[in-house]
Amino acid sequence: VHERDLKIDIHGPRIARKRAKEYIKLVMAQRVGPVYMDVKTKREDLTVVPVPSDCIGYVTGKRGSVLRSLEQEWGTLIFFVKDEKEKDRDRDDRDRDRRRRDRRDPDSTDSLCIFGPKRGRYGAHLKVLSAVEFKSKGWYLDRDNDGPKFDIITAEDKEEGWDCEHYAMDSSDFSYALGAGGSTRMKLATASGCIIQYIGNVAFMCGKKHERKRAMDYLAWLIKQRKGSVFVEDAEDRDDCLIVDVPQQVVGFITGYKGSSLRSIERESSTFCFADGGKGKEDSKTERLLIFSYSEDNRKKAKEIVDGMVEQKMREDSERRHRSDRRRRRRRSPSSSASRSRSRKKKKRRRREREDRREKDDRREKDDGRDKGDDRRDRDKDRKDEDRKDHDAKTKEKEGNEDEERRRREGDGSDEDSD
Repeated sequence: VHERDLKIDIHGPRIARKRAKEYIKLVMAQRVGPVYMDVKTKREDLTVVPVPSDCIGYVTGKRGSVLRSLEQEWGTLIFFVKDEKEKDRDRDDRDRDRRRRDRRDPDSTDSLCIFGPKRGRYGAHLKVLSAVEFKSKGWYLDRDNDGPKFDIITAEDKEEGWDCEHYAMDSSDFSYALGAGGSTRMKLATASGCIIQYIGNVAFMCGKKHERKRAMDYLAWLIKQRKGSVFVEDAEDRDDCLIVDVPQQVVGFITGYKGSSLRSIERESSTFCFADGGKGKEDSKTERLLIFSYSEDNRKKAKEIVDGMVEQKMREDSERRHRSDRRRRRRRSPSSSASRSRSRKKKKRRRREREDRREKDDRREKDDGRDKGDDRRDRDKDRKDEDRKDHDAKTKEKEGNEDEERRRREGDGSDEDSD
């Protein structure tokens, strides 16, 4: 694209260049109004999907966001068109009454054109049908048998081996098989190389026979994992399976908390992995990890990741054991039994000495307490004796004073009588 010169360079085979020019004209036509084209003429690069009128806004999205996401996911070009026969009638209607809205019949449909390669067109087709079924229940699915009401595979594609199979699920299995944001569904589709799309609670597998077979097996194994382990009998004979023996002490590290590590391996390598639930030998020290993918390169990439994680875990365990043994040897030093015996005897002797010292200190404290009590009692006794003596002395002195005062008074009385 040359923005300054307003030019686009187109490179490729003649047919590809011709289609590219036509696609550019169709995209440019959308800027000025509806696109008109003959939808009944069969083309190798076109799939026309009838969409109910009341679902057009939901399928298109705000400012075409839903259609743009489908184009990016499947490598297609998608837009609504009108038949060329309606071009003159629409012009007359607009001239007659521009303000009047077109009241659509509830059963009427508009044509959605999907341009691109075959696989991309079928993937986008199923995605559109899923959106229509969500908005208008019963448009594509037959509620009696959970099957489709019409076939989307053309006769020409069926001759090439293409077909579409379905697998009905209950609500709990559907949530588990869908995953957060459709991650589990996309994982199965990427690993199997098959188009997988959920319409309602029904899974549709679109592709060639061996692709549909892989997708059906992967989905069945995934649903079985909800209730327990899964055992694959013919794992060794399958051309889409790679078996990796993992030491038992490393299995938890490979799977991670609630399978988080294993899910990370699947995303990185575009594979589908789980531990084989078959009963192996009782003396076996390894467990089998099954890696599924239609691509051999993807399976080898997943094996390299697993081998790297096993090596990392074994190295960490070895280093941890080495540190533990070193601490244990340090605690047991000296290593000779005689030295250990002498060390134990020394500890016992020191323990007895500490106990003896503690007993002597207790007795000394008791004796000191007893002596202090005796001294206190003696001091109290002496104090009492001194107080008694002081009291007696004071009493005698008081009595002597009283006798002297009495004698003095008696002497004074006798003198007065003599006078």
